[in-house]
Amino acid sequence: MEQIKAGRPPGPAAAVIDVASGTTLVWTDATVTVRLTGFPAPTGIEAGAAGGRLHYDVALAPGDVWDADLVCTAEDAEGEPFPATAPGSPPWRTPRVRSADRRLDAWLDRSPADLERLLLADLQRPDDLFLAAGAPWFATLFGRDSLWAVRMLLPLGTRLAASTLRILAHRQGTVTDPATQEQPGKILHEVRRAGLRLSGKSATLPPVYYGTVDATPLWVTLLHDARRWGLDPAEVEALLPHASGPWPG
Repeated sequence: MEQIKAGRPPGPAAAVIDVASGTTLVWTDATVTVRLTGFPAPTGIEAGAAGGRLHYDVALAPGDVWDADLVCTAEDAEGEPFPATAPGSPPWRTPRVRSADRRLDAWLDRSPADLERLLLADLQRPDDLFLAAGAPWFATLFGRDSLWAVRMLLPLGTRLAASTLRILAHRQGTVTDPATQEQPGKILHEVRRAGLRLSGKSATLPPVYYGTVDATPLWVTLLHDARRWGLDPAEVEALLPHASGPWPG
């Protein structure tokens, strides 16, 4: 991901044709397998070391319509620590606004749908959801970004705030570790599946990194604001021990 962000994408991956179907292209490495299938079946399919290609030969008379679906799936043998949630009922009340400016209406309709695509689940707490910091580079748990986003959603409900607070409290710092910058009481900065090497630098970040000054006070602020917006007092009470210290120096 750091190579892509720096504008240095890897070379093309070799593609093969799935033997069972004969109409699916497959790319694979040690852990990830990507499949691309066309419906209806493509007219032609090519694979090789330089990548792969599906193509259709289509002839349309005036007024004719032709449709095709391309379905791309990715399977990760190591799994995802924070899998995306299936579309459904989001943990907030979606506003419905109709105004004289239809552009405003479209924006307000689109925004909750965009947020729903950022919802991730926590495998350590399967019933709790949070908002990723962004797609595709930051599709993971970020203390600061997840807290800020859900704080701005408080007028639409407190469910997501409560689950975000619980997820971060579950990973709250308990020891002093210079390598991860963890300290007792500290709220983490980010979680990655593996360590992250910064592009062009020798420094690396550990999979769970606490090196931030803002996530901890933002966690306390969100707990306070969620209570004022109606978070169940029992849920507030359960989270209070995480707000009472000890605090990082």
